[in-house]
Amino acid sequence: MKRRDFLKSSLLASAGVASVPLMFGGIPVHAGSYRSLAADTMAANDNVLVVIQMFGGNDGLNTFVPFTNPKYYQNRPTVGIAPTQVLKIANPSMGFHPSMTGMRDLFNAGKLVAIQGVGYENSNRSHFRSENIWLTGSGPTTVLETGWLGRYLEFTNPTFPLDLPPDPFAVQIGGTLSLMLQSQKGNMGITLADPDTFFRLGRNQLDEAVPGGTPYGEEYLFVRAIKEQSDVYSQRINDAFNAGSNVGSYSNAGLAQQLRLVARLISGGLKSKIYMVYLGGFDTHSNQPNAHANLLKTLSDAAEQFSTDLQNQGVSKNVVGLTMSEFGRRTRENGSIGTDHGTAAVQFLFGDAVNSGVLGADPDFDVTDSSGDLLHTFDYRQIYSELLEHGFGIPAEDATQLLGGRFTPLPLIRTATRVEAAPAVSDFVLMQNHPNPVPLAGLTQIPFSLGSSADVEMTLFDTQGQLLASLASGRYSAGRHSLSFNANGLPPGIYFYQLRVGAHHVSRKMVVQGGRGR
Repeated sequence: MKRRDFLKSSLLASAGVASVPLMFGGIPVHAGSYRSLAADTMAANDNVLVVIQMFGGNDGLNTFVPFTNPKYYQNRPTVGIAPTQVLKIANPSMGFHPSMTGMRDLFNAGKLVAIQGVGYENSNRSHFRSENIWLTGSGPTTVLETGWLGRYLEFTNPTFPLDLPPDPFAVQIGGTLSLMLQSQKGNMGITLADPDTFFRLGRNQLDEAVPGGTPYGEEYLFVRAIKEQSDVYSQRINDAFNAGSNVGSYSNAGLAQQLRLVARLISGGLKSKIYMVYLGGFDTHSNQPNAHANLLKTLSDAAEQFSTDLQNQGVSKNVVGLTMSEFGRRTRENGSIGTDHGTAAVQFLFGDAVNSGVLGADPDFDVTDSSGDLLHTFDYRQIYSELLEHGFGIPAEDATQLLGGRFTPLPLIRTATRVEAAPAVSDFVLMQNHPNPVPLAGLTQIPFSLGSSADVEMTLFDTQGQLLASLASGRYSAGRHSLSFNANGLPPGIYFYQLRVGAHHVSRKMVVQGGRGR
């Protein structure tokens, strides 16, 4: 589509002329379903999300350390963090890396939640592919060209770019604008190295006189219109920067300086919904201990300094920070005093509004994938659902549409009224059966854990919702359990097993390849 035709089609859609659904990254969104509600919801919500992307695949096991588990040290005799070095918290089995005093302090102050075992099914170990999965909010076999936050911003601002808000929707500090902020209408944010440079660039003018009614003239006018839209923000950014301030000291590390700028823009009154910053170097295949310690100190100190700055200025209550890294590292160290690409890992959410604590079961070295690595406890999109629904306040059905499926929000953010009651996921966890798909031999293990003794029911259903079997029923003690299930005799296909504990339940998908009859 030509650019001028794109603007024309956008104008028609914004006027309510279009009758077909818009497609956001392959997800159909009908204009009539969001035009008033979504835009009004965003305008009424002043919450801010700050995303810290940790490039390279952070070693979650050495970040949030299972220091009471001897199998952690059996797998990591060299790079494992000694129990005497771990920063202890009000949790009997987990603690922070010794470099993470800042995040430990946030945790102790009730301003940080550690979400254990975050990942997705059939984790991809390629940096590029897994980064794209996290940035777009897709599954391992789905390729999207738009980011999950880009879709959210486009969804809530259907007349963009013809109608521009007074402040940019999103601000990324440095680099090329992330795929996370891309929509079908293009960039939904701006990149900013420093406000002064951005302001000076905004003064450059396109003054060339062009003849009207020519292809060149129309294209030139299009470029100038987009450029003038960008200029709107150069002065606004500069004004917010000059009006803002920082209270407290920051280290000279790059991440800390990025967050210092974010804090100053927030304190200066900039109303952007999303900020994105980054820290690289987490691909620790060799000589990991010192390098990883320095990275975690940079991350932890920056998060604490940023949070303290916002609190000192009285602007912290609506700001939430999220860490994300494309995968964890392998459970077993390699021969180069490092760790290789793995699967699930811990992620953090911090801020005044978070439900502080530890969410999810501790790493289980006995229940692993075919490579011997950790299975995920929570799909990363459950965090995204929580941020969309209870951070930005959009209805559950809209979050489901934007993420291409229903991912039950985790209880991470304190809100006066939650859209729906989330299961008490901290009390029980149902993990993915392994192996999955179930092989011809027909035997698979279904692991689950309980935070306290409880009556448990485990059942099996087909895709039509028909109950096929009761796999377990009775009272189980607190701790980890694993059911052995023989799928021989089941026709090949997709099934669902469900764990019910009290009034709450959770289900997972099981694939049966087929096997011998009973």
